Amino acid sequence: MVEENRQQREKKDWSRAESVLNSMKAPTAEPGHKAPASEGTLVTTDQSGIPQALVIPPPDPNASQGILAKWKASQMGRKQALDQLAEQYKGQLEFLKHKITEQVRVGKTQVSVAAEEYLKILDAKHLEVLAQLGMRNAATRWKAVTDLTDMAVAQVQEVENKNWPEQLITDTVAKIFALRERVAAEIMRELGIEHSKE
Repeated sequence: MVEENRQQREKKDWSRAESVLNSMKAPTAEPGHKAPASEGTLVTTDQSGIPQALVIPPPDPNASQGILAKWKASQMGRKQALDQLAEQYKGQLEFLKHKITEQVRVGKTQVSVAAEEYLKILDAKHLEVLAQLGMRNAATRWKAVTDLTDMAVAQVQEVENKNWPEQLITDTVAKIFALRERVAAEIMRELGIEHSKE
């Protein structure tokens, strides 16, 4: 009887341990279905449990639709639309810089993968809006910005592998995107000058 009670207690102890371990496991999605990733979370792509890539929510594809709608309704000129589009682009880059800085600071890996995807989507949408605004040679001009993507991503990859103080991370990420921002601003300024009388 004493032996039987001891075995039951041991069984209960293991059940508690198993329940604790099970509660610590990440929820798994059904095979073939990916659970939606929340903002700034790591997503695993294999069974190893090793974080594969940081998910940064992509730029809102409809963000510039308000600018286009006002321009099409003649509520603003092309130059004003370009100015607002430039501010919007700058804001989306600021969001990306903030996310990269935040995730590198806490030691997340493969931030560069998410940054590259974000930049490609952002540039494609921006170029699409420029074309809808009737900008001549927009693709040729914007290529200077998209060419800087590979350089920025490589530099982000270097930063994500460092164990640096927070301020150094922030300053470095800002410097990585400074050239890109300057080139984008210059292109938008030139486009605005060309259409300043519209």
